[in-house]
Amino acid sequence: MKDTAKVFKVETFGAVDGPSIRLVIFLQGCSFRCKYCHNPESWEMNNNQAQEMSIQDILTLYEQNSAFYKKGGITFSGGEPMLQADFIKLFAQQAKAKNIHIAIDTSACNFLQNKQAYEQLIDLVDLWIVDIKSLDQKEHEFITGSKDLAGAEFVKYLEQKGKPFWIRQVIIKTINANNENIEKLASFVKPLKHCQKAELLSYHNLAYEKYNKLAIPYPFKDIQMLTTQEFDALKNHFHNLLLK
Repeated sequence: MKDTAKVFKVETFGAVDGPSIRLVIFLQGCSFRCKYCHNPESWEMNNNQAQEMSIQDILTLYEQNSAFYKKGGITFSGGEPMLQADFIKLFAQQAKAKNIHIAIDTSACNFLQNKQAYEQLIDLVDLWIVDIKSLDQKEHEFITGSKDLAGAEFVKYLEQKGKPFWIRQVIIKTINANNENIEKLASFVKPLKHCQKAELLSYHNLAYEKYNKLAIPYPFKDIQMLTTQEFDALKNHFHNLLLK
C-alpha cells in the first residue's frame, strides 16, 4: 500500500468539513465531472501541481496545531478522496492510535465499482460526509456525467452498518431548486437513523475565473445563483419536512 498521497490543497482551519475545527486534506483525482465543481484542478490524478504528502507530513501538520483540533480532527476531501483509499486506510490506522477523529467528505463516485475499499475503511472512519448529487438518475447524469446514484447507495450502506454520516446536496436554480426535489430528498433522509446532519448548499459561481485560467469551459456560466430569500425558503421547507 502506498504511504504517500497526491494532495492539491490543505486547509489548516476548516470549520465546515466535520465537527469543530479541522485539518482538511484535499486529495487529487475525481471520476465525476460535476458541472458546478469548484475544484477542476483536482480532476486528473496526474496533475503536476499536486504535491506528494506522507502520513508523517500530515501528522506533523496536525500536531503543530493540535490545540485547535481537540474537538475536531482531520477530514479528507477532494477531488474524491476514496480514489486514494489505500493511503487513507494506512493513515487512519495510525491516527486511531493517536485518538484523532477522522472524517471523509465523499461523493462515493466509485462505491459501486470498488465497494471493498469502503468496507475496509468502515470501522476506521468516525464520520462520513456524503455528497448526494441527485436522487434522479437523469439529473444525476446531467450534473456529474455518471448514471450511478452512488451517493444514495452508499448512504443506504452506511445506514445498514449503523455508521454515523452527514448528507449534503448542492441546490441549483432551474435544476433542482424546486419543491419536488426538496420533498424527494426529505423523504429519503427522514427514515435514516444514523444521519446526524442533513444540509442544503446553495450553488455559487465563484470558480468561474478558475475555469477561465485553466481554459476549461464553465458549463453553468448562464445559471444564476439563488437569492438568499429563494434559498432560505427551500431550506426551511426541507427542515420542516424533516420535523413532521
